[in-house]
Formats: sequence, structure tokens, C-alpha cells
Amino acid sequence: MFYTYAIVQEVVELSPIGMVHDIAALVMIACLLLPFSAVRFLKRSPEEAIAKANKLIVWLRVPHIILIVSLISGFIRVGWHFSSWLIGVLIIFLVIAAMLGIISKTVKTIKQQAENNESFQASAQKFLRLSIVLAIAIIAMVVYKLV
Repeated sequence: MFYTYAIVQEVVELSPIGMVHDIAALVMIACLLLPFSAVRFLKRSPEEAIAKANKLIVWLRVPHIILIVSLISGFIRVGWHFSSWLIGVLIIFLVIAAMLGIISKTVKTIKQQAENNESFQASAQKFLRLSIVLAIAIIAMVVYKLV
């Protein structure tokens, strides 16, 4: 007797949790613009850097909250069973969360150095490098989820 197994792809319904998760992903994709913001820090005066840092400090709180919402809605959407795919998503999630935290600290350091009339170019370079790593991690998450 032959058994045939059909691989049936699950159709994702438009549920409220799914929509929340997808909207959260779109907001996180906005973080791809951070490297461009980091490049601008390199060309700013201390007064402009303080003003820009104040805006970024407030703006960077949003992705932290969205990341938590995304994690919760993702667990509700996918379920609580662990698989290699879920472990991969959690590892990339932790990289994104760590990069957001380190970037927030770096922006606060830029603000403090600019207020003290110290050179903030090294911190701006660090902000640029970290934001590129964050952008790569976000792209990796999108690609990993699509594959």
C-alpha cells in the first residue's frame, strides 16, 4: 500500500492578531532609515546634534514597544510549539532588541557629548555601524520569515 503525503500550505487568515503582527513588522521596517540618520550626525554642529538626538531618543522608544507587541502577537499567531524556525526567529529577534538598546544608549551618549562640547564623532561612527547591523538584522528577519 502506498501512502501519499501532500504538503498543504496553511492559508493565513486576516485575523486581528495577524494584522497587528503585520503592522508591527511594517513599523520595524522603518528602522531601516536609521543609517541615513546616523550619517547626518557626522555633519552636524553640537546644537543640531542635541536637537536631533532628542528626537531620536523619543523615536527609538517606539520600536522597543513594537518589538514586544510583535513577539506576543507572533506567539499567538504561530503557537507555543518550538521548532527550529521559531528558534531562528527568536535569535534574530534578540539581535534586533540588543541593537535597539545599544543604539539608544549611543544616541544618549552623542547628546551628552554634544552638550559638553566634546567631540561626538566617534559615537556617531558607532551609531552608524550599529544601525547598519540593525538594518541587516531586520532584513534577515524579513527574509527568514518569507523563506
